Amino acid sequence: MRLIVTLFFLALIGCSSTIDKNDVVGTYKANYKNATDTLEVYSNKTYKHTYKNQAGVRFENIGVWEFEDLEKEKIMLSFSKFKFNPDLPENKEGSFWIVEVEKPLFSQKMHLSINEDEGQFYIKD
Repeated sequence: MRLIVTLFFLALIGCSSTIDKNDVVGTYKANYKNATDTLEVYSNKTYKHTYKNQAGVRFENIGVWEFEDLEKEKIMLSFSKFKFNPDLPENKEGSFWIVEVEKPLFSQKMHLSINEDEGQFYIKD
């Protein structure tokens, strides 16, 4: 039994892949239902965030992003002038958003956490 467990964990370690700058480029969609929220991350280090609320009010903002590789275990992205929900007064100017790039076990899709407690993520297409 120990041999099976050991082989299983070795297989998981062997299957783990690193994430590089090119891997994070693409389109991410939020997984919540009360709005349409899309984040497009471009290879030229810019992004476009498009948000549309239930009333149909659409908002777009653009900015730049940075890639940070911390200890080859944790990949972080930082977005300048990011606005999560422009309907909220505190989001009018935008802020600096730093988020870990997550690739859940048994999933090929990368996640960027919006609100982990509520299970809200941007999920890469």
